[in-house]
Amino acid sequence: MLGDLVVEFHRGVVGFVSVPIDARASGGFCALVNSFNQRAADSLATGLLAGKEVLQIAGGFGRNRAAVVEVVSQAEKFPFFVFGDEGVHGLIRVEEASPRGLGDVEGKSRWAGASVEGVVAVPQGQPLVVIGACDGADCHVQVIVARVDEAHARIRKSMRTVAAALSFMLAAGGQTTSKQAEVDRIFGAFNTHTPGCAVGVAQNGTVVLRAGYGMADLERNVAVGVDTIFESGSVAKQFTAAALMLLAQQGKISLDDPMRKYLPELPDYGAALTIRHVLSHVSGLREWRPIASFGGFAEGTFVYTNQDLLLMAGQQRALNFDPGTNYSYTNTGFNISTILVERALGNGKTFQTFTRENIFEPLGMTHSRWRDDFRAVVPNRALAYGRSGDGFVQQTPIENIIGAGGLLTTVGDLLLWNENFTHAKVGGQEFVKAQQTPAVLSGGRKITYAAGLSVSIYGGLREVSHSGATGGYRTWLGRYPEQAVSVAVMCNGAEANPTALGRETARLWTGAAAPVKASASTSAVNPAGLTGMYRKVRDNTVTDLRWRDAKLTFGAIELIAVGPGKLVGSANENEYSFEEGTPVKLRVVTPTGDTIYERASPVQPTAAELGAFVGEYGSRETGTTVIVELKAGELRYRIGAGAPVILKPTFVDAFATPSGSSISFVRDAAGKVTTMRAGEDRVWDLRFSRVK
Repeated sequence: MLGDLVVEFHRGVVGFVSVPIDARASGGFCALVNSFNQRAADSLATGLLAGKEVLQIAGGFGRNRAAVVEVVSQAEKFPFFVFGDEGVHGLIRVEEASPRGLGDVEGKSRWAGASVEGVVAVPQGQPLVVIGACDGADCHVQVIVARVDEAHARIRKSMRTVAAALSFMLAAGGQTTSKQAEVDRIFGAFNTHTPGCAVGVAQNGTVVLRAGYGMADLERNVAVGVDTIFESGSVAKQFTAAALMLLAQQGKISLDDPMRKYLPELPDYGAALTIRHVLSHVSGLREWRPIASFGGFAEGTFVYTNQDLLLMAGQQRALNFDPGTNYSYTNTGFNISTILVERALGNGKTFQTFTRENIFEPLGMTHSRWRDDFRAVVPNRALAYGRSGDGFVQQTPIENIIGAGGLLTTVGDLLLWNENFTHAKVGGQEFVKAQQTPAVLSGGRKITYAAGLSVSIYGGLREVSHSGATGGYRTWLGRYPEQAVSVAVMCNGAEANPTALGRETARLWTGAAAPVKASASTSAVNPAGLTGMYRKVRDNTVTDLRWRDAKLTFGAIELIAVGPGKLVGSANENEYSFEEGTPVKLRVVTPTGDTIYERASPVQPTAAELGAFVGEYGSRETGTTVIVELKAGELRYRIGAGAPVILKPTFVDAFATPSGSSISFVRDAAGKVTTMRAGEDRVWDLRFSRVK
């Protein structure tokens, strides 16, 4: 059975690693690998390891054979780490020839202080970490890995960058091993066969932990490290918001300027749509992705640029709502704001250059840049993945749109940015205060979204945060101002939940208790007469309210009664209340506004009734014609030569797509179908006129 040993040094260490001939006795060592040298091992292979490099010794072990790795220090004091890959079974013996030897050995057992010799069986599913603390150039430590038999526990290679993690713990005055172990547990699902995550934690302005888990590149077996570059997703919005606010601070724009002042391609919607509206998602601008899909070129089938998105936005004759009156999350405004920045500058400087000079460089964010050309070679970038059966497929974005997302960065750089909200090196105190000030709707309702940031309460603590998702990348950046704690999580697998991972990690430093799920109760709400299908009034999407197994659920959310007629969602911060009338209404109070649902009666139209919708429907806003047809008793639509989309009947003249969006039809006074409407959470009412 083959297995690897990995030796990692604390940064700043210069030393020699030798692999004696005994290691080759059964199967041998395949190679001595590091960033500057790769060659077949001779009977004795020795490599000089520079201070910031990781040495990997790849080899194989035979039954009852031992492999010896000798570490000879040339530094006054350093820690080092050794851990095994999967497939290596056995006992670890650690010996040191210097009386000032080992700090501790972590495994199932632990010894504090120096130990001349220690043997430990590695527990199931855990790496063995040997932390050596050697003084003097004559320090000599041996780590002997002996495979004995299959009865011993497996040593699983940990893909976290232990050395960097410990170095920052030491810099912070000695981070406890228990916190590192807890972080390892939190990220325990990521391994050598999965995409991974990087995590960083800062407290009181000092980075106390950085670690990587899983793989950055599954094809080339590249592990996630602390400086692995990921794509930010919507975490980028706060940087675009900051760029606009810096321009305003420099007197080049006003946040209350109409967007059309710089982007005349946008229609005049009557009510003024300002830059400030865009910063907090109260602009009413439609999300570009559904528009692109109805335009026949869904995301991923065409390499979009921000100019394409501006053209798309300019074709829309309506908004979701009058600016400032409501909230609807949309990427469009942030994407086209990058063009606004360039036009306001008027000097040929790009958005990429402006943000680099005014944000990234002043804060030392040396790993950060925008993905404005997806073809660019970016060293140390993780690829993105999504599940496909038992394996993974690539989901790395192939597009050149930035502003709402598209920031390439690291957890370390994101922590530097978060620290600016404390020391305000960029922008000053008034600037950072303004960016964290939640927006107020025109009706006086204060929401939790500020300028590219969400400001809320989580676990009883004030949390300033944002999550992100683009392709298979998933990210979260959170800050707890009163506790002076920041956490950054960046992942390259679509199934990762960085928000949950980050919040659980943050609790180790904030001391906050885990949110307590409300106790289920049905005494305050009688579900009789309330269950059934509910349509969202603004976009005609539907959700079922069900009573099953003594639980009341609204879609996937369990509702918990907390008072007469009032419920809360067990998995979110929303409140739910019923309003009497015909039809019964359900009001959902969210941190960003209220959403109204009405109870609707399900229908099962006949083939003849479905035939009334068959035809062709065109829209100047998408530049396409949608063909609605009836095949094998099912209504479906298609655009050009695209794949058909099956429509499932919901309520009268309305249907649901497999993705959950709605397609509904409007009739004239004579009952003839004249219009098709498409609706979803970010595009409320996109209309197509019947042309045939």
